[in-house]
Amino acid sequence: MDNGKRNNQNFNRLGNQIKESLTEGLKTGDFSGLNNAITDSVNSVLKEATGRVNDVFMDPYKGEEFYKVKSGQKSYSTYKEAEDYAKMLQERRRLHNEAVRKEQLQREMHKQELRSLKKQQKYELRVNKESMPVKFNPVGKTSGNLCIAGGIAGTAIFGIKSIVALFGMLFGAGTLPALIVPAALLAGSFGVLEFGLARKGMLDRARKYAMIAGNNMYAQISMLASSLGLNPSKVKKDIKRLLRKGYYPEGYLDAEETTLMLSNDVFKQYELTMKSADAQRKEQARNAALDDEMLQDALSKLDPSVRGEFATMVGTGRESINRLHELNDDIPGENISNKLYSLEDTLKEIFARLQEHPEQMNRMHKTMDYYLPTMIKLVEAYAEYDKVKNPGPDIISAKSEIENTLDTINEAFIQLQNNLFRDSVWDVTTDAQVLQTVLKQEGLAKDKVTE
Repeated sequence: MDNGKRNNQNFNRLGNQIKESLTEGLKTGDFSGLNNAITDSVNSVLKEATGRVNDVFMDPYKGEEFYKVKSGQKSYSTYKEAEDYAKMLQERRRLHNEAVRKEQLQREMHKQELRSLKKQQKYELRVNKESMPVKFNPVGKTSGNLCIAGGIAGTAIFGIKSIVALFGMLFGAGTLPALIVPAALLAGSFGVLEFGLARKGMLDRARKYAMIAGNNMYAQISMLASSLGLNPSKVKKDIKRLLRKGYYPEGYLDAEETTLMLSNDVFKQYELTMKSADAQRKEQARNAALDDEMLQDALSKLDPSVRGEFATMVGTGRESINRLHELNDDIPGENISNKLYSLEDTLKEIFARLQEHPEQMNRMHKTMDYYLPTMIKLVEAYAEYDKVKNPGPDIISAKSEIENTLDTINEAFIQLQNNLFRDSVWDVTTDAQVLQTVLKQEGLAKDKVTE
């Protein structure tokens, strides 16, 4: 039986007891029984109410009807739901406040970094300006400053006079000639000021170009434009004008007009480099012509059905040698460079021998299909690993493995080179033995006495 039915029965029993005691008191005139019944009824009601209140405080989840809490569009009917919602709101506010504080801290740190960066840039510019190694001629510095000062003074003076003359004309107290003269002088002052500012701007840019070049004494036009946020074509035009006006007494532009040089020594080194590069290009062209001549001679010795394959084989070999040379230029390590130089020389000998004896092409198939492309792939991987500033143990181990593999490949290529020479060595040995035999038979040579 649940609590509701039990309570109803108790109330009915107490009601019947009060009714019977009242009837008895009316008959006998003694109402003590009625008093006892009423007292029992009140005590029972108080006991029931006290029990329910205690149940609520001891176990809040039993008294669901006492916790009708509303929040927004949602209604929570239990104490636990309301408490969970309050905790959720508190946690949300805590996270929000933490995010706001973190964002404020990041903004403050960013501002501090910008202030430090600007301070460092100003310091570097000042140091570079004080220790600038470039021979620099501040053309127009004095005249520019004088023009700026004169232009400002003239603008102020003749500007006031022009305004006074204009108001005089408006109110009938002045004439047009009185306005024309100060207005013309004001325009002239503006022109002088603009000329002075242009001179100052040119001087500032010339200094900045020299500072960017720094101790290198040269800089590419693209780098100058990027550093100052300017258009490269405008920078090139500006530098030509600076050179014409003599800002850089030892300044030069290269032949392609891509690099500014600010020293006679740098320009001489540039000329030597260009001469060397020109000589190298001529040598390469001469070698290419000789190689083409050798290739044509080799093709004439082959059956027409295999000439295309042979030409492709030689062309691939030349490309591989050139690629190996380019990779070697990009790799600074002396040990690996020596290995690559040795490989390059061996490959040149192999393909030179192949063009002299094109009939040996059948011995080159595995080299062309596997050894050569694998070798190039390994060197390319080594070049990529070598660019890592802080290599881990895996990269260091891989580089070491590649170096060891290159030694093995070099030995294999040397053996291949010997194999290509083998037939010719046998032929020469056979010819020498036959010649010795004939000479002995003719009595023109004697047998060597062996000890």
